[in-house]
Amino acid sequence: MAAISGVIVTKNEADRILACIESLRPVCKEILVIDSFSTDGTQILASKAGAKVIERAFNGFGEQKQFAVDEANYDWVLVIDADEVLSPELQLSIQSHFQGIEPAYNGFYLPRTFVFMGRKMLGGGEEKKKYLRLFHKEYGRFTSSSVHENVELNGQAEWLTGSLFHFSYRNLHHYFQKFNQYTSLAADELSYKGKKKSGVYLYLRFGIGFWQYYLLKGFYKDGFPGFVWSICSAFYPIVKYAKTREIIEAKEFAGIK
Repeated sequence: MAAISGVIVTKNEADRILACIESLRPVCKEILVIDSFSTDGTQILASKAGAKVIERAFNGFGEQKQFAVDEANYDWVLVIDADEVLSPELQLSIQSHFQGIEPAYNGFYLPRTFVFMGRKMLGGGEEKKKYLRLFHKEYGRFTSSSVHENVELNGQAEWLTGSLFHFSYRNLHHYFQKFNQYTSLAADELSYKGKKKSGVYLYLRFGIGFWQYYLLKGFYKDGFPGFVWSICSAFYPIVKYAKTREIIEAKEFAGIK
């Protein structure tokens, strides 16, 4: 089997890093963790689990992941996040392509499955999106984007089967922590650009957004978790633009341009 380096970028993932590493073990000859000085012992747990750990200050996801790729000992790299786990079917799919001769492709797309409130979500079409995570590092390179980084590949890529389970949120408490963080960051940027939505837009947007997620995107198939996800997703832009209005109107009230 052609050797693969498994690569994980971490910071404060002590409660999730072991499951991630264990899912890589059947397909990776090397597991490399690039940690941004965790304070919860992530790097210690990873090292005890057999991973090679390098401490490096975080300077954006794109550059951090490319650094990890460059540090990998093997030509083939499998890059996943600490909140992701390879399913047994995905492990077998990887093994089948790497047994014997060199793979015929320069990269592979991993189908990803979003897990929310303990359920593998069917809505949203997550598994149809292309996530190029396994590639030959001579032909692939991460963009330098701080967020929403992706791999630019020279050559063809093929789909694998199975699931890359994505546990984006530990629980609802964690979801709303991230919700509050990201809506505030977005509001700061929007207010700087002066992009304020009308009250009428905010009144109408929630109802339209809910039915878009619940019916059109198919989250009705996911029972109660799908209902909760649709409400939260519809509420996100309302909070984002409400925070934007709050910032802009507070500056106007204070006479600040």
